[in-house]
Amino acid sequence: MPVPFFRVCLALTLLPIGATPRNPLYAQNCAPEANKVVIRRFVEEAFTKRNLAIFDTLVAPDLRINGREIGRDGFRQSVADLHHVWADLRTDIRLMVAEGDLVATYLAGSGTQVGPFAGIQPTGRRVHWDGMTISRIENGKIQERWSVFDWDEVFRQLTAAPGRGN
Repeated sequence: MPVPFFRVCLALTLLPIGATPRNPLYAQNCAPEANKVVIRRFVEEAFTKRNLAIFDTLVAPDLRINGREIGRDGFRQSVADLHHVWADLRTDIRLMVAEGDLVATYLAGSGTQVGPFAGIQPTGRRVHWDGMTISRIENGKIQERWSVFDWDEVFRQLTAAPGRGN
């Protein structure tokens, strides 16, 4: 009886680093699924669990974001800064699509502002935002990332008069 495709893909994602699957066809077909596992794990660990050590495992040292080389440590610092602004930062994956080495992810985020954000002093308000990222995975690490978030909606929520939409 043939092994179900998802079991083969799961097994590939659990291979030790550097190990090679026996059938290269499986590896080629499972790359998108394995890449989704990388992104899912990264979002959960880095944003929700605040585990910044995960950058060493899942982010390439020479990471590029929106065309600029920010590097692993630059991205780690950006996420650490977000944790200082949003006390209870949470990021949920709403939709994820992968093809080849690319993973597109629709995200919903929320947090309570306890630090300055884009010139706005802490308000104590809980806000929500949506965004999209496309990540290119190479050798099990995020090598490139393109993102767009609805920061206008965040500004609206932070600056709205009390009782008006927040």
